[in-house]
Amino acid sequence: MIIWGSRSKASTKESGRFYCPHCQGHRQYELKHSKQYFTLYFVRTFPIQDHGEYVECTSCKTTYDKKILDYDPEKEAEEYKAVYLLLILDLLIKLAITKNSIENLDISKIENAYLQATQISLDKDLLMNAYQRVKNSEETYTQIANELSTIANEFGKEAILRASIKIISEDKTVTKNELEMLFDLSESLQIPRAYVRGIFIEEEIISK
Repeated sequence: MIIWGSRSKASTKESGRFYCPHCQGHRQYELKHSKQYFTLYFVRTFPIQDHGEYVECTSCKTTYDKKILDYDPEKEAEEYKAVYLLLILDLLIKLAITKNSIENLDISKIENAYLQATQISLDKDLLMNAYQRVKNSEETYTQIANELSTIANEFGKEAILRASIKIISEDKTVTKNELEMLFDLSESLQIPRAYVRGIFIEEEIISK
C-alpha cells in the first residue's frame, strides 16, 4: 500500500527584534517561509504550495504579516505629537489673524498662548513658517478645531480653549462677536457649552 499525503514546513529566513502588539513590547522575532510538501511514506519530497512569509514572535508565538516589522509605536507617537502641536499652533495663529489684521498681529501673545496650551516654548522659525502657511490658507479656525477634536483628549481640549481665550480676549474682556468666536471654537472642539461657561467664569471673561 502506498501512503502519501502532505505536510507544511516553515524555515527561518532571518531573525531580529520588533515591537509585538500582543506582548506590547519589543521582542525577538523570526521571519519564516512556509511551504506545503508532498509526502510519500511520511517523508517530504517536493513542495506543492508556497504559503509565503510571516513573522512569528518567539515569546508569544503570535504570527503577523511581514509589514509588522515596519511598525514603530514610538516613532508613530512622535509623529502624532508633532501633528497635534502643529495644529494647535495653526489654530492660535488663525484666531489671531481672524481677530486682528495681519499688520497688528501680536506674536508674543501667540507664543504665550502656545506655551500655556502645550507647556513647550515656541521656536521662532517654526512660528514664522507656520504663520506664512496659515496666512495663505483658506482653512478656518473652526475647521482646524474640528481636526484637533479627533486627536485631543478632554484635558487637551480645555487647554486649547483656555489658550485661545488669551488670543481673543483683551484684559479678559470680549466683544459679542469674540464671544461667539469662542463658542464656535468650543463647539468645534466638542466641548459641552455648560462646561465652556464654567471655563469662562474661571477665566473671569467679561462680555461688553
